[in-house]
Amino acid sequence: MLVPRAVQEMLLHLGINDMPTDLRVRIQSVLIEMLQQPLPEAASDWGEVPMPADERVVPLVQAVLADPGDPRSAIELFLAHGLHERTVLRIFQHDVGLSFGRWRTGVRMTLGARLIVDGTPIGAAAHRCGYATTSAFSAAFKERFGLTPRQHVARV
Repeated sequence: MLVPRAVQEMLLHLGINDMPTDLRVRIQSVLIEMLQQPLPEAASDWGEVPMPADERVVPLVQAVLADPGDPRSAIELFLAHGLHERTVLRIFQHDVGLSFGRWRTGVRMTLGARLIVDGTPIGAAAHRCGYATTSAFSAAFKERFGLTPRQHVARV
């Protein structure tokens, strides 16, 4: 089961801090409620990538997760799913705290990191993640993770 980052942090907080019983019970109630929230299909495969909960964008999210390298622009994806740009941007900002573009880059970088660790050549990983050049992929990767793809593989 995927455990959202917020839940992990709250569990750590509960484990290391003393607090009044009523506060502990309230936090535990919130944790239970958070764990009962359904995740969009395929979200569990994406680990640290936050997923929006709003049902209006679930088909869009599933499409991006199924093909992170889809070359269509954000606007083209929104239109293909019958969504208005402002609605999508509001939902992503509210539910995941990121713009759609930054979220999509996170999905692409997560896939890229998995691919290169599994032995996929960096150029092939870049193409699969929707980057036209290895250097563009490497720059985005370094911005996201603070390491170049080669450094990441060596570290892992």
